[in-house]
Amino acid sequence: MRKIASVLKWERDVRLAASALQGIWVDCGGPATPGGKLAVRGTRLSVSLIPECLAGGMSLQDIDEAFDYAFPHEALPELLKVASELTGSFHVAA
Repeated sequence: MRKIASVLKWERDVRLAASALQGIWVDCGGPATPGGKLAVRGTRLSVSLIPECLAGGMSLQDIDEAFDYAFPHEALPELLKVASELTGSFHVAA
């Protein structure tokens, strides 16, 4: 029972954090976003996908080509800020 309560509290905390992180480019996702994850507003791209691609060595040009030019480059600073807040890090260069 304690484990279920812990999971429910974690899910509630994640939803609250997600709604607090919404901004110009970041949205809490919805039915169009896989898994209901945080998404780049107006796209089906999850917020976590872009830093993952960059960490994997892809350039912005590579991301454009892979995702049919759906990623707005102006969103990058906000995505990095959200990634920083979710990981608890204060040092992310945009």
